[in-house]
Amino acid sequence: MIDVVWGVVVFLFAVVLVAATFGFPETQIALSPAVFPRVIGGVLMVLSILLAVRGGLQLRTGKPGKGASDERAVWMRLVLLVVVSVGYVFSLGFLGFVVAGIPYMAMVFLIFGERRPLMVGLLSFGIPLVIYSVFRLGFQVPLPRGILW
Repeated sequence: MIDVVWGVVVFLFAVVLVAATFGFPETQIALSPAVFPRVIGGVLMVLSILLAVRGGLQLRTGKPGKGASDERAVWMRLVLLVVVSVGYVFSLGFLGFVVAGIPYMAMVFLIFGERRPLMVGLLSFGIPLVIYSVFRLGFQVPLPRGILW
């Protein structure tokens, strides 16, 4: 049931996100500032529909999904994720995007159950570096720089 509810909530959020982009200014030189939010909103819509359908099928067959019976664990993960994310946001200005992103990604992987040290390590270093490279070097978008990088 929770998958159906969250699927609907995320879908409605995505609709609001896409609708908000219609007030963005249009540009003639480059991509409109509305392009990326619309793409993200569209992806969210598709994924939320898939989540709701999966939840509906589980309700119909009477087979709960993996972990669906332990709602307390789900809420604990959510609370931990919020706490870790707030810490990440506050550390960005001091540590910078890449340095703050590495422990943040590691904690997120651990919160969601990834226990393989090599996988946690590679992805925790790799994801912030790839995002930094794409946005800072590729798109020329400045990202927070800290004391180390």
